[in-house]
Amino acid sequence: MYLSIPIIICVLFAGVQQSRGTEISVPCSGAEKSGFEKQSTWDASCSQVCQYACGSTKETLSNCTTPVTPATCTGTNTCSNTTGCTCPAQITVTTTFEQAVVKTLDCFNTSIKIILDKCVLNYFGIKLGDLFLGTPSDLTKVQLAAATPNATCRGITSYENGPSYVLDYTFAEKDSCNAIIEQTTTELIFKTAIHGLSGGSGSGSAVDRTSVFRLNFQCTYQRNYTKTPRGFLTPTCAANETFANGTCISSAYFQIQLPLVTRVFDPQLNDRTSALYAAYTTEAEKIARALFMGINMPPLQIVILGFKNGSVIIDFAVELKVNPLTPPMDVQMSLSRYIVAIMNNQMSSSDPNVALLMQYSFGPVSVGKITAGQTEILSKNPCYTKLDTCHTKAICKAISVTEYVCTCTGGYVDVLPSNPGHVCHSPCDATNKGYCLNNGICVIEPISGSPRCLCQAEYMGVTCQNLKANEPIRRLLEILPWVAAAILLIFFGLAIVLYCRRRAYMKKTFAKTAFMPDTRPSNSDAVVGLMRHSEQRTVLE
Repeated sequence: MYLSIPIIICVLFAGVQQSRGTEISVPCSGAEKSGFEKQSTWDASCSQVCQYACGSTKETLSNCTTPVTPATCTGTNTCSNTTGCTCPAQITVTTTFEQAVVKTLDCFNTSIKIILDKCVLNYFGIKLGDLFLGTPSDLTKVQLAAATPNATCRGITSYENGPSYVLDYTFAEKDSCNAIIEQTTTELIFKTAIHGLSGGSGSGSAVDRTSVFRLNFQCTYQRNYTKTPRGFLTPTCAANETFANGTCISSAYFQIQLPLVTRVFDPQLNDRTSALYAAYTTEAEKIARALFMGINMPPLQIVILGFKNGSVIIDFAVELKVNPLTPPMDVQMSLSRYIVAIMNNQMSSSDPNVALLMQYSFGPVSVGKITAGQTEILSKNPCYTKLDTCHTKAICKAISVTEYVCTCTGGYVDVLPSNPGHVCHSPCDATNKGYCLNNGICVIEPISGSPRCLCQAEYMGVTCQNLKANEPIRRLLEILPWVAAAILLIFFGLAIVLYCRRRAYMKKTFAKTAFMPDTRPSNSDAVVGLMRHSEQRTVLE
């Protein structure tokens, strides 16, 4: 059976921190046959593993000479404190053998990678030493006996995707693993097979061996590859291209810093998740594209790396379709001359690029060689290499080598806001006006062509006609704080009114009292009365 596998450009593996818990040391047992066995050290949860040569001193995770790789030991697999990640004793295969064994088959630009289920193969008696890549036809007795542990055509044990056997073949090797390579005027087809054998030691003994299974597959390439005399593939580069990293390169990478002198830096530009950062990124991409289109260096891709203080300095990386050996100074001089000409009104504003750039004031532009990390962002940009999962009606913007954001565009409506830009539907036309009630958004289902309503959070139903059952309670709970606040405000207002009335009454009462005549005797009247009383006593005496 032949499998047609789509081309995928790159696979990225995330780094994993090393475990500090109890480690499990698993010595060689010979289970994978001679030449393929490895000792291993696991962490307590079987989430990391260090594999090293048999017979060597035990290596800890913190001092592993080979890379510590992440491990997955889930499902029916178990994590033992003596054997690490182990397969179940019984396995039930409910699909075809091919579907049960093959986890992934990937065709890359210069290599192929096959990941097989170790547990299923072990259950049927197949070990790592029994597997190899070879001709997509039955093997002769001589070929069976001569099957050796050639590292090019053989595999390794891996636990990154659960217990697995991985066969990873690079075309630029000395051996094509007896593959069949067919070339047409437009395509090159690489045909090979995974062979599973039984018998022998696995290292190529003369003992008769039997072919247990053969899984054929092929990789089809649209670009121009050439079959070399040794049998492997190499891309045929054009005169203006350079062969590097296993592929033909016809472009160059640069890092640009462009000041917008009339802008004031906002601290929100340090936050990649902020709305301001998103708005500036969109604007910066338009500016950068217009600049390079103006100097006749169309950018293949632009990645905004960030914004720096000092007015606002746009820091971005760009890939240009120019000679890979183009000096950064040549690009800087071309940009500088173009910017000066625009600022001096020497360029026609009828050119849309000039019209856009005339809205800004620029400082001195700086162009330099791009760093290794930024080259990775560009060369493995998921948007550029088409590894993103954005909808066809969405725009992809790369944030890093593995991160990107999708945004529905062209008037299309995002019907899955929890995963933006992955499901974009066409909006309804005038014929469906009023189909959705209560501010529901009308979209057209791409398959049926029927209208569909995206309801507001509180409504449900085909046309958003029904209030959700708990919505009255939710709305009541929403307005209760406002009702309480209103009551408090009224009470406070009444208190102020009463206080003011009381104060006015007291003031009025005090004013009346102040102007009434005082009929009470004063102190001087009392003294005179006392003197008269004394005089009367004197006369009587």
